[in-house]
Amino acid sequence: MYSTYLGGDVSGSAGTEIRALALDTAGNAIVVGRTGSTQHPVTAGALQASPSSGFVTKLNTTGTALVYSTYLGGTGMDIPNAVAVDSAGNAFVTGIVHSDNFPTTASAFQKVRKGGADAFVLKLNAAGSTLLYSTLFGGGELNWNSLHPTWSDRTGFEQGTGIAIDSGGNAYIVGQTSSTDMPLGGTPYQSTLQSIQIRNGGTGQVWSGDNAFYAKFNTTGSALLHSTYFGGLASPNCNLSTFPFDHNPAHAIAVDSVGNVAIGGATLSPSFPLKDDNSAVDLRRNSPSSVNYNSYVAEFSPSGALTYSTIVDEQSSVNALSYFSEGEVVAAGTSIGHALRTDMGSTFQSSAKGGQEAFFTRYSSKAVQPYRLLLKAERSPSYVGDDTIFFVTLTGLTAPAGGQFEFCDGT
Repeated sequence: MYSTYLGGDVSGSAGTEIRALALDTAGNAIVVGRTGSTQHPVTAGALQASPSSGFVTKLNTTGTALVYSTYLGGTGMDIPNAVAVDSAGNAFVTGIVHSDNFPTTASAFQKVRKGGADAFVLKLNAAGSTLLYSTLFGGGELNWNSLHPTWSDRTGFEQGTGIAIDSGGNAYIVGQTSSTDMPLGGTPYQSTLQSIQIRNGGTGQVWSGDNAFYAKFNTTGSALLHSTYFGGLASPNCNLSTFPFDHNPAHAIAVDSVGNVAIGGATLSPSFPLKDDNSAVDLRRNSPSSVNYNSYVAEFSPSGALTYSTIVDEQSSVNALSYFSEGEVVAAGTSIGHALRTDMGSTFQSSAKGGQEAFFTRYSSKAVQPYRLLLKAERSPSYVGDDTIFFVTLTGLTAPAGGQFEFCDGT
C-alpha cells in the first residue's frame, strides 16, 4: 500500500530507529523511537521542535504526509520504546529517561528522576501538540553500596518496554527494574525486588540483577493505581562476562475487556514464580552456566492477583502480546531453534530449520483444542519482515513440581 523512509541527516553512525508502531481508528500510523539526527522532520505546532534522542511521528493513511512529528525528551538519552493509541487518537508512550529535564506535567505522579534511569508514561493529544499528561516512574535505591562501598555512584533503574490502555483510559506499562524502592501501588503480587547478588570470582565485583514490573496509572497520570515487581532470584557466583544483568526482563503487556493483565518476557531465574504451569517438567532455567533465556507468559486479575504464570519454552523470549478474547492470550517471540516441546499436541512443523525461529503462543483458562505452528526465520525476528511463527494453545493447566536452585559454580 505504501513504503517510506523516515529520518534526518546524521553524522557518524547514529541514525533513526523505530521501536514501536500503533494504528489509530482512521488507519494513521504512529511510530516512536530514537534518533541521532538534529534534522528529524518536525511539523508546525508540534510539541517539541528542539532536538532530542526520542521522537513520535504520525503518518497519514497513505504514507504520503506527516499528520504530526515531534521530538520527545530532554538533553540526555531519552528513548520511547512502546506506543498505544486510544479511540480518540491520543498516543500513550512509554520508554526510558536519563535526563533531568524530561518534560512532565503539573499533576504528574512523579516529576523528578530518582535513579540512573527511570521509566516514563505519557499521553500525547491527537494533534501531537500537547502533553495531556507525562510522568516518570522509578526508584533510586540499589543495594550496591552495602555490597561494594566504593561504588557510591550506582543507582537503580527502570525502563518501560510495553504499554496498553483499557477501555476507561487507564495506562498500563511493563518493563524492567533494579531498584529496591520502586513505587508500589494497590496490592502488589510481589512487594520486593527478588534479585540475589551475582559475584564475579575473578574480580570480586558484585551485581544485583533485575526483575520485571508492571504498573497501572489513572487517566490523568497523577496516581499509581497498581504496581508490582515480578521475577525470581538470579543465580549467584556467575561470571559477569557471560551472565547478563537483565535476568527477568519483561517485553510486552496486554489488557482484556474486564481488566485482566498479561505480561510476557524471558527469564534466567531457576526460582521464577510459576502458577498453574502445564509443563510436564519444570522448564525454568536449570543450567545456570548458560545464558539462554526461557520465555514466559503471566496473567494478573484486575485486582493484581496472579492468575497463572508459565514457561512457554526453553531458549526463547516473548516479545509481544495481545488478548484474543477475554482470558485468552496470544504471545509472539523468538526461539534460537531448538526442538519444540513434545507435550503441546500436534504441530505443522516439529523441528527447527536453523537460525532463529519466531513463535506465537496462545493461552487460555478455558478448554480449547491445543495447536501450534513453527516456521523458519533466516535472520533475527527482531527485524520487521523476518517474523515467522508457531502457535501453541495451553490447556489443562496443572501446578509444576518445585524448582531447584543451582549455583553457577555447580554447587
